[in-house]
Amino acid sequence: MCKFLSKKLNVNFEDIENLVIWLLPISIICARLYYVILSWNYYSLRPNEIIMVQNGGLSIHGGIIFGILAAFTYCKINKIELF
Repeated sequence: MCKFLSKKLNVNFEDIENLVIWLLPISIICARLYYVILSWNYYSLRPNEIIMVQNGGLSIHGGIIFGILAAFTYCKINKIELF
């Protein structure tokens, strides 16, 4: 499906794959950082729990905001039309 859409939109499929490889970890890490910043009163007293994602705590806002910024940066560096 994705290969079909990449041909239809005239976008290199490898560029889409590389973007996803960068986008997923950046979005997850930034979603966690955004959550930690919003809950700083709690995490300032328990800094060892900052990296414990298994206890919950990802902010969709952080993932979306920084995911868009990462996609924009990737497209700008590789000279790809984002929209």
